[in-house]
Amino acid sequence: MKKILFLIIILVLLLLTACTAQVIPAPTPNLTAAKEMSSVQTQSPTLTPTSMPSASNSDIKYAEMIPDPKVIFANGDISITDGDGGKAYIFEVTGYADGEYESYISECKEMGFNDVIYKTNEKRSSDFGAYTNDGKYWVEVSLDKENDIIYVICQTSKKK
Repeated sequence: MKKILFLIIILVLLLLTACTAQVIPAPTPNLTAAKEMSSVQTQSPTLTPTSMPSASNSDIKYAEMIPDPKVIFANGDISITDGDGGKAYIFEVTGYADGEYESYISECKEMGFNDVIYKTNEKRSSDFGAYTNDGKYWVEVSLDKENDIIYVICQTSKKK
């Protein structure tokens, strides 16, 4: 009985010391300097007049550079992910008809996206990527055959 009482007392003491132990943080040499450092890292860089682009992306009408999806995918459901006025024009299409993917690519070529970098036709997907003749803009059309979704992205070229 004394052994059990002794064990209970030790357990209670251990529990009490564990519950009352204070966590002391490691010393920080200069806390304000650390805060300033972290805020500097999260700030976005400022563009100087010499590094600013000549035209802002909000002035570019990407949707006018590519075929109107409402015309080609007349019966499809079109969801615009990123509309004009940003860095790109992005949309996806579900419920499209057979042949509309190829029609859209043909129309992209007719609208000036003739510098074809790739055109693939795999089991799971088909992809098309091309620049305009002057290399300023890029279009990418992807067909996800497993999920029956067509993704389209039009944006400023990154090959400058």
